[in-house]
Amino acid sequence: MNIRRHMFIKLFISNEKGAVFPYVLIVMIILSSFLLTLYELEQYQLEQTKMLEEQQSLQNIIQIAIHDFDAKQEELLISKDVQLIEFIYQTGQACIEYSLIDDNTIKLKLSITTNNYKRDRPFIYSTKIMYKNDDNLL
Repeated sequence: MNIRRHMFIKLFISNEKGAVFPYVLIVMIILSSFLLTLYELEQYQLEQTKMLEEQQSLQNIIQIAIHDFDAKQEELLISKDVQLIEFIYQTGQACIEYSLIDDNTIKLKLSITTNNYKRDRPFIYSTKIMYKNDDNLL
């Protein structure tokens, strides 16, 4: 019986077929978590890139709209009443509400929408510019 018991213990100890599985499982868990982290990072960077492009598009439309409004100032009848003008560009549109604050200053409120990124509401930007009238030139 001693020999049989000794053989059973020897067979039990020498049977190592399941010893590799935990190591493979740990390596697979580490590898899958690494790949998942890379995927999430890639998705985050794509989202940040889209948001950056949207911001640049908004800034460009704001600058161009203010420049175009400034160029059209002489053609417009500007008063203290709020008036509206709209500029349409390739990347979006700008709707400008303008009114005269005093003899030298125009208040602008820009509502910007872009073609790239659909928003529930437009981006709002307010600023003041100088009024170019003939009285200021003297």
